[in-house]
Amino acid sequence: MLMGMAESTEAVHLANPKVALVGPAAPFTALDGNNYTPESHDLAVRIVSMERMHRAITLTGAMCTVAAVGVEGSIPYEFATSCAPLRIGNPSGVLPVEANICNEGNGRFTAVSVTSYRTQRRLMEGSVLVPSRLLK
Repeated sequence: MLMGMAESTEAVHLANPKVALVGPAAPFTALDGNNYTPESHDLAVRIVSMERMHRAITLTGAMCTVAAVGVEGSIPYEFATSCAPLRIGNPSGVLPVEANICNEGNGRFTAVSVTSYRTQRRLMEGSVLVPSRLLK
């Protein structure tokens, strides 16, 4: 309510706001079982959404994080070991993102651009049985 997102606690949607927990790069095991070392990423981020830890990092969360890394004195700025591109360690692995942040002075910063990509996740794996007469 203090953020102006709702007029009462009953009207607050669980999806917002999303909260990011940010910390220094650390070893972790992703959901697919791959192990990552602190050298594989520059910053560790976990997103809380719908009162649960998100299984990845939201793209908007990644964009806001990389923009914050460009702001001297911000928490992500203090933790990040690099930013070109910023490699964000998250429960699904490592996501590279880049940002062009302009320091306008007097504590004002402008995000000129942010670049990232998304991958698809495998929805299913299996076999399809096709009659041999259809393969001729």
